[in-house]
Amino acid sequence: MNAKRTEPRVHCYQRPLHAGYVPEAATTPEHLRAVFDAERQRLADAAKPRRRRRQPAAPIQNPAQAQLQLVA
Repeated sequence: MNAKRTEPRVHCYQRPLHAGYVPEAATTPEHLRAVFDAERQRLADAAKPRRRRRQPAAPIQNPAQAQLQLVA
């Protein structure tokens, strides 16, 4: 048995283009700008910290001990 669509396929079933799915207040440029700025800030705060380069080894204090200094 074939599945049947329950909603009509006619154009009158469609919601209006403006304010049909989202309230008009949520589509104003100021509101959208605030939403996108908040999301941009949230993503920036959640970003992983960048890796830093390893610091160069400290200069050897005693050259005679250089062979024993394996890890700086």
